[in-house]
Amino acid sequence: MKEGLNSNKMPQECRGAVVIPALNESGYIEGALGSVLEAVDELEDSNLVEIYVVDNGSTDGTQDTVRDIAAGRKNVYLLNEPTRGIGYGRQNGSRAALTRALQRDTSDNKAFWIISTDSDVAVPKDWLINWFADFDSQHAGVIAGNAKFPDNLAQTNPNAMRVMEFIGSRIAITEKIFGVINTDGNHMAIERNCYSVIGPFQQPTRLGVTGRQENLAGEDWDMGTRARALGLKVPRSSAPPITLSDRRFHASPKEFFDGTAYEAEFFRINSTNPSADIEPAMIDQLIVIATHRQCMHNIEKPLLIDPTLLDNADAQNFLGEHLYREIKGWIAHNPQPDIFLDRNRFILEYLSTFHEEFGLDISQRLLNHK
Repeated sequence: MKEGLNSNKMPQECRGAVVIPALNESGYIEGALGSVLEAVDELEDSNLVEIYVVDNGSTDGTQDTVRDIAAGRKNVYLLNEPTRGIGYGRQNGSRAALTRALQRDTSDNKAFWIISTDSDVAVPKDWLINWFADFDSQHAGVIAGNAKFPDNLAQTNPNAMRVMEFIGSRIAITEKIFGVINTDGNHMAIERNCYSVIGPFQQPTRLGVTGRQENLAGEDWDMGTRARALGLKVPRSSAPPITLSDRRFHASPKEFFDGTAYEAEFFRINSTNPSADIEPAMIDQLIVIATHRQCMHNIEKPLLIDPTLLDNADAQNFLGEHLYREIKGWIAHNPQPDIFLDRNRFILEYLSTFHEEFGLDISQRLLNHK
């Protein structure tokens, strides 16, 4: 179902669409959508962008909240996605936006962008102005945005902030050494021609121990991975960061940092004490867990996609001669599955096997790197 919240003529000059998946986000969607609409108001022409909120089966009044916030607004759409999973939500919204783009007069052949974000964020007023400036200057098909947690997190959750700051420093190191930037669904953009090649957003899944299909994180990182597999650059936006809510790690800090709390990153978390900080005794453990996970996505996966990254002297110095030669030999003797045709085999078998073999050594180097 696609629900145009207000009667509106199809804008001819639309250059982008903001896609926001949501599930039981009545406590956050008002602030998120409200901030996006404020960013729309800062544009010289509000017809430059459309907004698609994709509800994934909310039962807490999320849809009513969206309708109330968007009352009287043009170019805001509420979609229903019955199949549970954030990847399906992003895919649904992107497909709807691209369909409307095709229905317009495209004789000017202007670029059209999908801007992906989440339902618990706050964006700056100049958010869209900055994105459109990036679209005109970056010369890329995929751009990764920046994100941060609330400024008061250092006061309310100092232990969590300590973990996040350390992980942020490790991300900066991996970006500098390997030149790889991850694409996070809370803040990224993809041009439609590039999307037609590397898309659509997909929902990673696995069969759980109970035989039930489980959703996994990674629908957003996969887009950057596929772009790099084709030799496309993925730059980082020059725009200021959006602000994420701190609810993402309240329910289970361990599961947030090791990546198993996929549902917690999309579903609204009802914690008994939303302001509770991470226990001091967990800090070192969470740093190790998060660094180990980060290595898989920021170092190991890029190396498997593009082994020429190993030719970089900084990468060789980081790994050390012995580990460098072991990794180079492993890659030479283990042909990679096609990331486009067999994504699950690439991630769940190929990458997982490599991670079991080398993940601990790589993460130990990243933990100790100065």
